[in-house]
Amino acid sequence: VPYGFDDPLFFNHLETKGDFARWSQDIDQSFDLYASTSEEAVQRLHAHGMKRACQVPFATSPRPFEIGSTGAPPAGTLEHTAVIVGRPYDKRLALVEELLEQDVPVSVFGHGWSGVGDTPEGLTLHGPLEREAMNAVYASAGVVITTGDWEDVRIPMVKYRLLEVAMVGGFQIVQESPD
Repeated sequence: VPYGFDDPLFFNHLETKGDFARWSQDIDQSFDLYASTSEEAVQRLHAHGMKRACQVPFATSPRPFEIGSTGAPPAGTLEHTAVIVGRPYDKRLALVEELLEQDVPVSVFGHGWSGVGDTPEGLTLHGPLEREAMNAVYASAGVVITTGDWEDVRIPMVKYRLLEVAMVGGFQIVQESPD
């Protein structure tokens, strides 16, 4: 399933060259489904016989990126803090330790952090966040640390969190990934 997030950028070029029908046919023959952020792209693909094209409304809706304060720490409390969102596992725990050793204050959010033992100075534990509160945390943190592996398995990949933080205007450091 390919994901077209900038289809309209290419429409004029494809139509000028007379390649839109061929592009549609290539997609139809190559993929089970074509997901696009563009309603226009989906309509054009349908008109050219590609009936398995669909719009992905989540990717085009601002709703998932609304910021709310319910459940988030008070405004201004995270501006000089490194934030990590997600469950604790060995690699994340080591990252938190390293940040604390460098005198970087850390706030962690998610299930399981209260069960990791004593809370060292500089570390603030929080539970999981609802969507709008999580967006508020991402937007107000000094920096969001976005890891890319799957727990303790080295699989460098783009996590959705990277996109969430970017969409709310947060500052982040992300794990290197070829993607």
